Parts: sequence; structure tokens; C-alpha cells
Amino acid sequence: MVSLANVKAFLRITDTDATRDALISLLIPIVYADIVEECNNLFRAPDYDLTSDAIYFDVTGSTYKILLDAGGFTAQGWPTGGNLMVSGSRQNDGIFTISAQADTYITTTEAIVDEIQTATAYDVRIDLCAFPKPLELIASRMIGYQLANSNSAGLTSMRLGNYSETRQVSRGGYPDEILASLHPWKNHRVGRGTVQWHINENRTYFPVTVTSTEGTTVDVTYETGGHHGY
Repeated sequence: MVSLANVKAFLRITDTDATRDALISLLIPIVYADIVEECNNLFRAPDYDLTSDAIYFDVTGSTYKILLDAGGFTAQGWPTGGNLMVSGSRQNDGIFTISAQADTYITTTEAIVDEIQTATAYDVRIDLCAFPKPLELIASRMIGYQLANSNSAGLTSMRLGNYSETRQVSRGGYPDEILASLHPWKNHRVGRGTVQWHINENRTYFPVTVTSTEGTTVDVTYETGGHHGY
């Protein structure tokens, strides 16, 4: 993920201005989670994942650790400073930065919450993230937008006297222009569903039902009828 220093550089915030450092640091993983959702892309590095029902999470003061008592983290080759995506947990799914590590634990920069597995254990998966470098600028722009509009979330237009302003926002409250820059990394969402439409002509095919699942052949069924207006 982009560093605090790089966000400030992209947004032209002076190094000596630390008034928003805590907020920017808080926004970094949140914005990357928004990018993952918007792109429908987990940005997983192939063959750098670990799944176990013995992974748990511990908070001691301001130290946040992901633990695996039997060991196994060292063999993964995850770099300190790298980003990990946790999934399958009860309370700690998200993106975290490795600040320190050993074979039995990983210390994270971002906060986690205590989570100890019970006798009915569940699998937690940890993946190394491979975020492309250009996302640093896009993430910084998203953070800049959040900083500038934190007090007007959901506001699309405003008027004051003779002055009026309309804001073009899209999913997640970000401008379309920013979200469009994510296009190179977007995966199409494919799933099961039904689509129906009608055609206004003398030979009408209605309704048309399309049902498919990812990786399967699409079967299309037509029913014909006379002229219909819609």
C-alpha cells in the first residue's frame, strides 16, 4: 500500500504538517479495501498464501499480532513492509502491513482486535497482496477526496444565494473520474441471474431469459409473440 509519506507528497502536503497524519494513516487501508471492492480484484500474489485453523489474533497494548503457535510464517517468504489480506476470520478480515515477523507471529501496523479460536476452529486465509505501483497515485487521490469531503458525504448538489454546485459522485462516494482510472485492474462480475427485456417491433421476442454461471455455456430461450408496445 502507499505510504503516509507518499500520500503527502502526492497531495502536496508539507512534511512538517502532521495535523492529518493520523487520519491519512487510518484511511490508507480503508481506501485499498474500496479499491479491491471496486475492481472485484483481490490482487493476490500467486503461491504466497497460508490457510490454517490455528491462526488467531492478539492485542497487547498498542502491539497487534497475528499468531500461529506451530510456526510456518517464515516459510511463506512474506517481506517485512509487505501487505497481507486476511479472510475467513470472525473479526479481522482486511488488509494489513507487516511491521515485524517471526516464524510464529506477524506484527501489523494497522490495528486488529483480539480473536482466539475455540474448539470449533475455522480456517483463516492469509495472502500476500501484489498491488501495482500506479495504484499508489490513485489511492492517494481517493484519500485526498475523503479529506476534502469528509463533512459532506452523500452531498450531490448545493445552493447558496446565486451560487450552485453539482457534484458527480459514483459508487463509494468517489467521483467517476477517479474510479475510471481503476479500469485496467477491474474484473468483470459474472454470476447467476436472469435478464428480461422486450423489443417493440412487429416480430417480438419476449421475454428473453439468460441464465449463466461463471465458466459455463449460456443458454438463451426465446418465446415469440405478436406486436406489443412497452
